[in-house]
Amino acid sequence: MRVKTARAKKQISRIIKRVPVAEVDDLFQELEETVGQRIGTETSDNRPGKIIDGKKTIFTYQDLCNMFDIVSFTPERTVPLTFNGVKVQAYAGIEMHVPQCFKEICDQSGRELRNAGKRLAENRGYTDTIALGAGALEPER
Repeated sequence: MRVKTARAKKQISRIIKRVPVAEVDDLFQELEETVGQRIGTETSDNRPGKIIDGKKTIFTYQDLCNMFDIVSFTPERTVPLTFNGVKVQAYAGIEMHVPQCFKEICDQSGRELRNAGKRLAENRGYTDTIALGAGALEPER
């Protein structure tokens, strides 16, 4: 194995010595131009949410950062947040810097949870919404 490896290294070094440096630079520039053109056309056509051949292109976190303003907030509870397939984990009491859409989802879920607690308390006859949980007050009779 070592003999084959050494022989291959010698052959490669001979080939590299034969190729002029100017030609290699020209080849690399040409390659960069063609790859750059391909990348430029693909990204403009494959924007997130566009349907191509019956399949919807997916969103990335970077796409959301480009689409929405970045905001800072501290969630009141730990909750997973998902927007168009992009997931972010929010931890209670830890400040987050995320696109605006995630803050709106967190705020909306908090409002719905508070409203559900109020409705539950009203339906069971509790006078105070704090009465939910362990050691809850007895309903009024």
